[in-house]
Amino acid sequence: MISPAKSSETKPILALVFLYAIGNFLLLFSRSIYWDTWTWLPLIKENNYKIIWDALYQTKRFTPYYLYRISGLLGDPVLFFKLIAFISCLLAGLFLYGILRKKLSLRIDRAFFISAFFILTPVFLVRIDSSIIQHSFNIMLFFLAAFIYFIAEKNKNKLIAAINYTLSWILFFLSFNTYSLLA
Repeated sequence: MISPAKSSETKPILALVFLYAIGNFLLLFSRSIYWDTWTWLPLIKENNYKIIWDALYQTKRFTPYYLYRISGLLGDPVLFFKLIAFISCLLAGLFLYGILRKKLSLRIDRAFFISAFFILTPVFLVRIDSSIIQHSFNIMLFFLAAFIYFIAEKNKNKLIAAINYTLSWILFFLSFNTYSLLA
């Protein structure tokens, strides 16, 4: 049985997921591609990853390269890009909500408003596309790392806390593989 405290936390989380889905789910069905996707998509479909590696290696952009490799394996790269960006933005908002509630002890309504504003405000001109997949993914990793770090602070078991600290630092390191966390 769900306790009243858990139930009161479940409703805002479900509301955030619902609002985000309503606000952004149509973007998943758009077959449009923008900006640099026109360059990468033919190379992915031809499995020409050598050219992609050579181009991205010069700027040390490893995250997009591996995401492009995975997308080529799944058959529909455009849907993969959109799905990863969609899920990453949603998870970043949910981790933000968790941080606001657990670490900063904000009231439910304030944490909900801030998180809803974060996930519903269009930060990029194209919210879900391969050109911003690296940013969406890295922002999600950043908030996941912060969430795990704050969980580790409250953990009484030193071994589990050390594992959480280590995991959070690894995720922080990986999340900073972007130009900026500012949009």
